[in-house]
Amino acid sequence: MAYALFIFSTSAIAASERGILYVVESKDGRQIGCVVGTIHTHTATDEFLGKFVKHCGRRGQIVIMEVAPPVSREAALKEQNQIDALTNPAVPSKFRSDQLAIIQSNTTRLMAVGLDAQALGKLPIWQSSFSVALADMNQFLPSPRVNMEQQLFASLSKVGVSATLGLERAIDQIQPYARLSYEDQVYMLSRSIANLGTTRTKVFLAAIVDAWLIGDHEKVLSSLDRYSQSARERRLADQTIFVRNAPLVKALERSIAGEARPFTLMIGALHLGKSSGVLAYFSGAGYRLRQA
Repeated sequence: MAYALFIFSTSAIAASERGILYVVESKDGRQIGCVVGTIHTHTATDEFLGKFVKHCGRRGQIVIMEVAPPVSREAALKEQNQIDALTNPAVPSKFRSDQLAIIQSNTTRLMAVGLDAQALGKLPIWQSSFSVALADMNQFLPSPRVNMEQQLFASLSKVGVSATLGLERAIDQIQPYARLSYEDQVYMLSRSIANLGTTRTKVFLAAIVDAWLIGDHEKVLSSLDRYSQSARERRLADQTIFVRNAPLVKALERSIAGEARPFTLMIGALHLGKSSGVLAYFSGAGYRLRQA
């Protein structure tokens, strides 16, 4: 029943989806930009893409993404070496064996969603837990399963926009996860597998996507709050998501300071809200915000 409700609710609203899109303008009117709160695994409709290009498809602008791709193969390799050094330092054998035991005991469930359990066991614990969570979400998404940021950038490319700037590189993005205790990492992996294909996951996804479709970033946040049922889950959500708001906002501020060109910012919708979020930054800096 929950799965049927999920399909019905998202498809019914998608025909006229609003999405989370703000136009922002500085007090003196010299700087204008777009802020798009994305759902990383949701695919936007042509209607939203048309509205996005109408408001944000300005030539010569800066396109700012939460994470932009490395500029070269050498940069990518250097970054991967940094990540390896940060996430794999002498993992205690107990936690490693705990991770493998969890994965091996759930091999059938993992293979059912297309995950290679053997390969999963070679990843850092936090990374394997997010791989499971992402695979679980992808089960219930319509095809093609395109990352929304890729989809938005492709639509800008069609009108001649090409330059991108990443607010954070992968090395910065994984810091919050790497700082988690191994007990917390093992817990997150256990919970990710336990939630595979459950009604809880389906209802959570329905709420997240429906909140995006009606353009309500606060409902996106409240959906996560309802999904994070225990105090431990709420603490881990804060550590792995919201702790990144402050450095993201600082990087954004540096990116647009004194910049006359228009900009488009694409960032996960969870980073828009709260007092530390992106919209609070623009309001505090005197920008006028209008939801498109």
